[in-house]
Amino acid sequence: MERFEDRYAFLKMAYTDMELTMTKNFLEANGIPVTVREKGFGGPIRSIFMGRFMPANIEIFVNPEDLAAARELLQEDFSELVDEEWGDDDV
Repeated sequence: MERFEDRYAFLKMAYTDMELTMTKNFLEANGIPVTVREKGFGGPIRSIFMGRFMPANIEIFVNPEDLAAARELLQEDFSELVDEEWGDDDV
């Protein structure tokens, strides 16, 4: 029987639902499928009892052949695009 860790490559740990959602959506928008696994007291039960913004330990996995591309995407610096779109005024 194939183990989960043999089928997918660990990319990073998300520590909040928001971090997971942003990372997952960004990668999937760039053509990289994502699989997640929550450690400990998690998933819907954690959200119901503790709220969506409570700390979590959610492992983010990708297919092994997508690992290098996913890491590269997460290293991109989008600050220039943000400055162009919303201005670089000091607030």
